Amino acid sequence: MSSPARHRRSLAHVLPGALLAVLVLVPGCFGLRPSAGSSHAHPTAAASTGTGAPSGGYHGVVLPEPVRVRPFVLTDQRGEPFRVPQDLDGRVSLLSFGYTHCPDVCPGTLAAIAVALRGLPPEVRDAVDVVFVTVDPARDTVPVLRDYVGLFSEDFVALTGTEDEIVEALARFGFGPPVIADLGGGEYAVGHPAGVLAITPDGYARLEYPFGTTVEAYREDLARLVEEGWRQP
Repeated sequence: MSSPARHRRSLAHVLPGALLAVLVLVPGCFGLRPSAGSSHAHPTAAASTGTGAPSGGYHGVVLPEPVRVRPFVLTDQRGEPFRVPQDLDGRVSLLSFGYTHCPDVCPGTLAAIAVALRGLPPEVRDAVDVVFVTVDPARDTVPVLRDYVGLFSEDFVALTGTEDEIVEALARFGFGPPVIADLGGGEYAVGHPAGVLAITPDGYARLEYPFGTTVEAYREDLARLVEEGWRQP
């Protein structure tokens, strides 16, 4: 899924893996906890999610119960409708919520994933989608998102929508609405889930990667997820 920003060098291309370890994290972004009743409010790494599903040995946290992705539609960085999970086309997908003004979690996470994918064989990279959903639609317009994800990879998908659509998308994974923190001077921060959800080809979110997951951890898990791949019988 190519972005129009093909002329830009990706941030993952200019940031060697070692540099990720010394990224300076600026305070200002804060996490959003799962809402009450979320199936992944208390993940347990050793939990099993059923026959053929992840049950251990992954760097990501296995959700106690897989989350069936209920359909929703947002707008991608090209201004086109993007349907989740239909437009994921049965690939392994990494999905995260964030915003372009996030000083630490979002750029650190997207850069780590981009570098991890660069180190995988083309056939594995082609089997993975990376989807970034903004929680700040007022500032994160289609052009802003296009430029932002273009810094990391031309293949990343960025999604926006109305405030109600974003709240609905968050709810699909058991998260509450974004929380706004006034920073003064017209500036604000937005609370959002700091983890990355791994959605397997059968349309279930099965793993969650906390902020700070390493490049190597993403690389190893993605290779395994693509190789093993879960599809509905």
